[in-house]
Amino acid sequence: MELNLSVLAFQTFPESLALAALALAIVGSRLELKTILLIGLPYTVAVYLVRLLDLSFGVHTIILIFILAILVNFVLKVKFSWSLLVALFAMIILVVAETALLMLTLTITGVEFEQLTRDSILWILYGWPHIIGMLLLAFLINWWQIKRRIRTKVEKNNG
Repeated sequence: MELNLSVLAFQTFPESLALAALALAIVGSRLELKTILLIGLPYTVAVYLVRLLDLSFGVHTIILIFILAILVNFVLKVKFSWSLLVALFAMIILVVAETALLMLTLTITGVEFEQLTRDSILWILYGWPHIIGMLLLAFLINWWQIKRRIRTKVEKNNG
């Protein structure tokens, strides 16, 4: 699918924000909008630019993993090896969620994949289930980490 302005704004940008939120949650950082935007906005631009390149299948993804790792490293000031692992894990979650939820929605609705790739609005709409799923996962991880930190503080104060 050609990455036009509507797909960029309504599918790629939200997906980049969800990926950034997921990376923040995995690192253990708070999910703050400013930090999500500091990673998600340049990542969206990178996705657009990398997709303009005439590269073999899969090479785009590898490049984008490194770009996400660099952004996580730069914004969160964590070791590059850790940010690379976080980026890889977040991208794996993205690919699995996108594939599973896209196949599920295509099966439920009976829409053919070829029809989806020809229609920007359908592409955007069918992209939202995995975006919402990734955001929910990011918030769930973040909630669990906050709860764990509070429990650790209580145990430390009581012990």
